[in-house]
Amino acid sequence: MSAKFRIEDCAFMTGSWEAEIWGGVFEETWLPPGAGTMVGVGRHISAGRTTFVESMTIEFCSGTWTMFMILGSPSKGDKSPVPFDLLEFVPGESCTFTNLGNDFPTRIKYDRATDGELKCVIFGRSDSAEQSEVFDFRRVL
Repeated sequence: MSAKFRIEDCAFMTGSWEAEIWGGVFEETWLPPGAGTMVGVGRHISAGRTTFVESMTIEFCSGTWTMFMILGSPSKGDKSPVPFDLLEFVPGESCTFTNLGNDFPTRIKYDRATDGELKCVIFGRSDSAEQSEVFDFRRVL
């Protein structure tokens, strides 16, 4: 990375978004950058039920910018945050985070789409093969 990252470089992610995926709708909301962090939450809804939730923060920690994710139902599962360090970015256009020690995803990339929407692609290994999943988010708020 040649430029110095500022949390405002992720401001394009701010807002409430929806994407049709996994037989339902994934909702993701990001608060605007403030006080050196961004905070986001998400959930997947299918057949009238919440099937998955996530909580995210992007913050400076141990000398690098990191997205911490807590995955799973609020009442079930491990609540340890999974760190994804900033790998690369284009100010106001894209941010890529990585954790090579995680099976799936190992990389998370957010891009501002040309139509003003948001695209998130998650990459990783599943069943010993490289895989990716694309979230084509449309703005709802």
